[in-house]
Amino acid sequence: MIQSTIEMNQVCLNDKTTELYNCSYEKLLTKAVDKAFSSLFHSQKQNLYSHLSSCYNISKQDIPYTLDDFVNALQEIFGSGAKLVEIEMMKNLHAMVKSTTFAPNKSDLSFAEYVRVIRGLLHNQLFCDCIDSVGQ
Repeated sequence: MIQSTIEMNQVCLNDKTTELYNCSYEKLLTKAVDKAFSSLFHSQKQNLYSHLSSCYNISKQDIPYTLDDFVNALQEIFGSGAKLVEIEMMKNLHAMVKSTTFAPNKSDLSFAEYVRVIRGLLHNQLFCDCIDSVGQ
């Protein structure tokens, strides 16, 4: 009986942690992208989202789930200028996730890899926060 209760609590904790983590990650990345598009493209932001949607089948809400496709689309649209867009998005994401200390080497600077690391850090932080609240 005690074992099954522990297992049920672990499943609930994992489900809640995953749900909160996905929500946080999605919102943060979407907000970082939107802020970068606003600052770089101003009034053309909606046109860029429309182009991503019509030509690449990537909606604003899909970006967290289709990261590699999104990065490839930016590279096709902007060529070497895509790096500037990626850097702006990384700056925004870093500003929103203040507790991170991740600092990639300049030679390793990749938007997709940076987002994956941030996603992992968010997951670990949320899991630790959940464990702390269960222990209290």
